[in-house]
Amino acid sequence: MSVASVVCPRVWVGCLSCYNAGELVGSWVDAEDALSVTADRLHGSGFSGECEELWCFDVEGLPAGIGEIDLGEAASWGAMYEALGDAQWPALVAWTESESFAMCSDGLPSLPDFEERYRGCWPSFGDYLAEEIDEMQRDWPESAIRFFDADAYERDAKYDYEVLDAPGGAAYVFAHC
Repeated sequence: MSVASVVCPRVWVGCLSCYNAGELVGSWVDAEDALSVTADRLHGSGFSGECEELWCFDVEGLPAGIGEIDLGEAASWGAMYEALGDAQWPALVAWTESESFAMCSDGLPSLPDFEERYRGCWPSFGDYLAEEIDEMQRDWPESAIRFFDADAYERDAKYDYEVLDAPGGAAYVFAHC
């Protein structure tokens, strides 16, 4: 299965005073580094103007629908990316975009809930269930296996899982807890 290109979460941090005055002063940084951005870094040393607040005016690599955010929220998204890595980040983004994710009090996805529910990226939901079906049928007589309806089992099992589209026609599988 091919792996989708993962975009590291980044934010464009800008000076709010300059923005309100019609100037774009800012730079792109990895989300995890958002809290380390200072007015001096954006304006250069010796800046003597008034810089009331820094803000993230644009984002990339975050779930769709996330617009302008503060530096703390950007850093929290960056920390989640660092905790999950490239392999699981796209699944977290898909889970968040599905709006069926478990949310923390700060409005961000709950990493412990994600880790508890996520079952992996599979070529299809049927491929995910194949191992479960094989285990279930291990002691069945051949005559019972022959009459087993795998399609009906898969259809019924979808009530216990959230199945989300993944790149290349694959599926992210999440258990309902």
